[in-house]
Amino acid sequence: MEIKIFNLGPYQTNCYLLHGEETAVVIDPAEGEEVLDYLTKNKLRLTHILNTHGHGDHTGGDFFLKENTKALVAIHTKDQFFLGDNSINKYLHPSFKPVVPDILLSDNSILTFTFDSLLFDVKVIHTPGHTPGSVCFSSPLGLFSGDTLFKRAIGRYDFPYSSVDDMRNSIKLLINSIPPDTLIYPGHGPKTIFIEEKNLLTVISNEL
Repeated sequence: MEIKIFNLGPYQTNCYLLHGEETAVVIDPAEGEEVLDYLTKNKLRLTHILNTHGHGDHTGGDFFLKENTKALVAIHTKDQFFLGDNSINKYLHPSFKPVVPDILLSDNSILTFTFDSLLFDVKVIHTPGHTPGSVCFSSPLGLFSGDTLFKRAIGRYDFPYSSVDDMRNSIKLLINSIPPDTLIYPGHGPKTIFIEEKNLLTVISNEL
């Protein structure tokens, strides 16, 4: 089981490709070409495209990868509108191509994948605030936190469709549920470990 990390697009979005020897799952493909090149060179079959939220700097590669691999696109039900033809993404990212999601996620959903004959469970944690349908993906490898949590920071909550109240509640949820030794793989910037973020998150949540 390997994690290949790409830094894609003008915002240097962290795109994570989880794969074994034959199959792969991608999280937040800001762009698709580099990911597809890696899949082709390593003879990997992409089965799923997982989105932590709907912003175009995380979903910009969904259409391209779905068209070229037939992988299933998954996003939380409250963020599916970002993938539509009239989405704000079309204005912020002119090259954005809409895509119809195949899987609508909800809180506590479990996605099970098979890598090299081993089952790999991913749990969906609904963490609204940055967007209504922001999620974190909890896995045996760590927490893929999208734009909810970064190293020494949290995601912005002053965008259209953001909510400071939701962000506060989501941060408190993570504080109370994530084990301290959990590795955090954020949507931007370097990875971290939850124990190094917990005290700051407590302060932030009390100030929001």
